[in-house]
Amino acid sequence: MLSICVRCIIITLLIIPPFTVSAQLRIGDKIPDVYLSNVVNYHDSAFHFHDIKKKLIIIDFWGTGCMGCIEGLPELGRLQERFGDKIQILAVNKQSKDSTLRFFSSHKRVKMPPIPFVMGDTALENCFPHVLNPLVIWVDSNFVVRQMTSGYNTRDYNIEKYLKGKALHFLTFSYVKKTVIDTFLDRELVSGTNYYSIITHYSPSIQMFTGLVSTEGKMGEPNAIQVGFSSIIRLFVTAFSEHGKYNIAPRGCWLLRGIDTSIFFHPSETSSMDYYLSHNYYGYCLKVPEDEWRSLFPFMQHDLERYFHVRAKVVKRSLPCYVLVKREKDDKAIQAGMKRIVGSYHGERPDSVSFVRNEPMKDFVAIMQGIFLAHHIPLPLIDETDYTGKVQMVLRNKPFRSFNMKMIREEMQKYGFDIIKRRRRTDALVIAKDKK
Repeated sequence: MLSICVRCIIITLLIIPPFTVSAQLRIGDKIPDVYLSNVVNYHDSAFHFHDIKKKLIIIDFWGTGCMGCIEGLPELGRLQERFGDKIQILAVNKQSKDSTLRFFSSHKRVKMPPIPFVMGDTALENCFPHVLNPLVIWVDSNFVVRQMTSGYNTRDYNIEKYLKGKALHFLTFSYVKKTVIDTFLDRELVSGTNYYSIITHYSPSIQMFTGLVSTEGKMGEPNAIQVGFSSIIRLFVTAFSEHGKYNIAPRGCWLLRGIDTSIFFHPSETSSMDYYLSHNYYGYCLKVPEDEWRSLFPFMQHDLERYFHVRAKVVKRSLPCYVLVKREKDDKAIQAGMKRIVGSYHGERPDSVSFVRNEPMKDFVAIMQGIFLAHHIPLPLIDETDYTGKVQMVLRNKPFRSFNMKMIREEMQKYGFDIIKRRRRTDALVIAKDKK
């Protein structure tokens, strides 16, 4: 038995109390008549908040670095157009007017919707100080805060319910002492603790760091892991993929047996999202002794199995797959990869072209697998090129951004590769109800 000076085992639902400051506005508080300047897409370049005479005001705090915020901008414009003078949507950000306008001018695909944009804001930010975006505030015609929530609740059916006087029940943003955290335990306690694990329910006010950490520093093997708030299936995928050892991230690799699958996956309807997040979204932390770093993923696997009352394992199964193959007598990318190029890297050019320079084949495959996952492609991508050297390519971005498989294949074929659809015996994650 390994001797451990301090041994702490925690598997619990952790409730994090909000940290309050009297100046912060909450549900039921009235927003003061703050002066808003640097306004674009409005009949005035500045105005007082109480000048807005609408039944519902929706304040959408966003940022140019928030991908979810940017993707949601067209929907805000559509909702404003649909509900007309019954509502007023305001897009509010902290970046200066100049930097925000530069963002739109340099990102041609991102269009500014026809709603007022309040740029370089401090007035509303002081009313609702926060770090994470999007934060959405619903305000009634008397300027009283009615909801403090996230962007996925800004939907037609919720606005319709509000305008009809029906009650809305959203997960509510709350002020906390730290909005981005790397552990749920006190640092002094953590530094003296050799082993702990935590499972915690979702909090809309907190963002958790995700990754592997070595408590010995950069030279040590990782002996701690934290997973930010995720679906149950993503926790299991993280635990059982063992940091890339098994390719089980695509949905087509998941085999669920005799369990309620609805708790494992995001709901298709955003109207169910609040309930799903509050009941089926979790964060996870684990630290093991430094000399037991090889047990990190087995420990996490056992924690999840015990807590969710299931059994899980990785097996080999015949599954539909996308297969990356090398075409005979065609090695343009391989020959290019043999050139004397300092370093190996990939990136984008301003002319909508991505490049792969002297990149190891295994890293290029990982990039491709990430693109497939980002587009929620359910089938795994398998590498059957039998090539372990380096490659160099220049690829058009459009096929990959729109995920047009025909065009992707054409890009790959230029360099002697192809992607075909076949059944292959590959990794699969099986999760079944624990019979005990």
